Amino acid sequence: MNPHDKLASARLLAVNRMPYFRTAILSLLPRQAPGLGTFGVTRNGIMLWDPAAIEAWTVREAAGVIIHEALHLMRNHADRREAMGADPKAWNCAADLEINDDLQAAKLDLPGDGLFPDKVGMEEGLTAEEYYHLLPRQPSGDGDQGDPQQGGQQREGDDEGKDGDGEQGQGNSVAEALGVEPGVGAGECGGCAGNPMDAEADIPDEAPGRSDAELARIRRQTAEAVRQEAEKGRGNVPGSLVRWADAYLSPPKVSWQQKLQRAVRGAIAYRAGAVDMRYNWPSRRQAGIGYGMGRPVLPALRAPVPRVAVAVDTSGSMGTDELQEAVAECNGILKTVGAEIDFVACDCRIQDAGKVRHWKQLVDRLKGGGGTDFRPIMERFNLQRPRPDIVVVATDGCGPAPAEEPPYKVIWLLVGPYKRPPCDWGEQIELTDE
Repeated sequence: MNPHDKLASARLLAVNRMPYFRTAILSLLPRQAPGLGTFGVTRNGIMLWDPAAIEAWTVREAAGVIIHEALHLMRNHADRREAMGADPKAWNCAADLEINDDLQAAKLDLPGDGLFPDKVGMEEGLTAEEYYHLLPRQPSGDGDQGDPQQGGQQREGDDEGKDGDGEQGQGNSVAEALGVEPGVGAGECGGCAGNPMDAEADIPDEAPGRSDAELARIRRQTAEAVRQEAEKGRGNVPGSLVRWADAYLSPPKVSWQQKLQRAVRGAIAYRAGAVDMRYNWPSRRQAGIGYGMGRPVLPALRAPVPRVAVAVDTSGSMGTDELQEAVAECNGILKTVGAEIDFVACDCRIQDAGKVRHWKQLVDRLKGGGGTDFRPIMERFNLQRPRPDIVVVATDGCGPAPAEEPPYKVIWLLVGPYKRPPCDWGEQIELTDE
């Protein structure tokens, strides 16, 4: 059987084994990628496949790979990784752990070992976010203490010269530490899993893949098919897929992430786009009309940078999980602002303060462990000149706050199982598991 026929047979087998996943499987757009050594799917649904790889696999294994990649795409692992600010390769491993038990339920195989929760001593049925924090730490030999975004367990690789989403961790080493050879289903799945392959950069612009609207429609159709199959009561749909479908089709709720984004962006909306005209610097368009007498002077456009401050409660009531949540959301605020922010670490007094541009600088300033008092935070910003436009305080809320609202916008980002509003002013957003 030639590679093209084998690919077609594998897709047919995948549809036969999981007919309720037909729309997701057939939505993948195959694109041949000789030398890739595996399969990979981009975040917009282009399936890169290597003829040599599929020749080395059985049709059953290739069908498992196709369903595996479609599951990444349907569960929106790429966007979930960005929202969490996770290391791409380690996140890919966590996402594989989330979905591979669905393949076991469908009695499909993967080439090689694959990352399965029961094979690596982890509980089944957890989310990728939960698996991510359970991954083993990997030593790099440089004295670094690991990525604090990764639950104090996941080890980040060499981060010199890396920042933001471009950082590369040691996800492959994670797979090896779990006794699994890295590969498809074990940490190397492509952009659909939030871990783009180098070959994805070679895809021409005339092959754009699926749009966001198309993917949303495909996810909805797939979720409806999963729910309909589950309602027949045959018991042949994995429970995790049924839960995913129910969650996807449930009435829309306003999530705390959306509330936080709206609150921060609303306070700094004037930063997007250069809308302020200034005459103290020449416009780039001035050269087009010339300089000198009789020539109009064009103003330059400037984008005012908002003054944003972030305070993290580092008191003893803030445990490791709470601080991880706080750091993850501060990372999102940094990306939204696009400029350095004022940072304060405070328990019952200011422990550290300064300007930060990246979450790693923020983590280095997390000091404290005493009681909780929010009054030193507000006193500091009240005396600061110029004052911030917006202050975000990440805390569990267990402490006293000033009686009067300060003259700037305050957002209380409440984290942890014992969170509570510290006062009756400011915008209060609770982080939930929903």
